[in-house]
Amino acid sequence: ELKELFLWDAVTMGCLTAEQKDWFILNRDEPPKRDTTEDEELTSRLTSAASSKSCARLDLSELKIVDSDLPRILDVVEASFGAIDMLDLSSNHISVDGVTKYILPFLKDLTSVFRLSLAHNKDINKDIADDVLDAVLAVPAYIGLTMDCRGTGFQGRAIQKLLNPSPEVADAGLMITKERTRTAAMEATFDAAQATLQEKWATQVDTA
Repeated sequence: ELKELFLWDAVTMGCLTAEQKDWFILNRDEPPKRDTTEDEELTSRLTSAASSKSCARLDLSELKIVDSDLPRILDVVEASFGAIDMLDLSSNHISVDGVTKYILPFLKDLTSVFRLSLAHNKDINKDIADDVLDAVLAVPAYIGLTMDCRGTGFQGRAIQKLLNPSPEVADAGLMITKERTRTAAMEATFDAAQATLQEKWATQVDTA
């Protein structure tokens, strides 16, 4: 109570903004704001991932990502229908609120191998470690879900379990890699055949 009274006085005296007060009450640092260039970079990476069929890894590390950014990020991952199987959100400013509200529901709907890095998000504390573990363990082993929570408030045993170094996860990752290689080869063969056909028909049309 004394802490809140002190913070109210600080706001009244103009030493803190109301938003800064709220962060102090939560015992968290206010996340830094992205500048225009950083915001454009985030949008560019999301747009590129959304339009690509071969974006296996979506790297959004060190982009000052906060909880409110998560819905549009996860929408892009879901819309890829498994093409994006690695989401790197490390070294950002995601909190326990963002994990609880957005990430845990997202994990429940996974249908294929997925790797998620939340490493070095300092506002993810040990209070939700059990909830995250439960969510990860509830995902079938054949899907191959792993989470990197090193550098958060999680403890060593929880971190190791979330990294999930099981044979099933390794097999799932290997299967996806093989399938991607096979699909890429098929697409290359198809594209080459189409190019040959176009060249053949173009010659015949010119001759006619």
